Parts: sequence; structure tokens; C-alpha cells
Amino acid sequence: MKIRCDLCDGAEASVFCSADEAALCEGCDHRVHFANKLASKHFRFSLLHASLKESPLCDICQVLTQDPSLFLTLLSLLYC
Repeated sequence: MKIRCDLCDGAEASVFCSADEAALCEGCDHRVHFANKLASKHFRFSLLHASLKESPLCDICQVLTQDPSLFLTLLSLLYC
């Protein structure tokens, strides 16, 4: 399944910017992230060549990795 660019809605998205929460094609990524020094520091990861190492954790997974006991609490709420 191809993800379309959130900015131009015309091309296939090649990266996801965590800071902007946007999937961007190569052209839009270049226009947005090379426009200024602050935007150029945004962490982006490839949607075309995804790797578990560079993919960020979602909010829930971040919390669960910090405190694994929360996972057991969540399970008990769901199944009890």
C-alpha cells in the first residue's frame, strides 16, 4: 500500500517526519526541511526502506518500555 504525501497529495510519500507528523514525498521533504535551520533538524525516517532501528516508538510503546508494569495493569483492565 502506497502512502500519499500529506502536503501535495500527489506523489508517493518517501519519509515520515515525527515532528510534523507528516508523510512527505521527496520534493516536499526537501522544500520543508531545507527551508530553515530548525526544520532541517527534524528526525525523519524512510517509508520506502523502513527499519526497526530508525522507526520511532508510538506513545503507548514509549510508556510501556519505561514502566513494563503498566502493561500488566492494562491487561488486567481489559480482561477482568
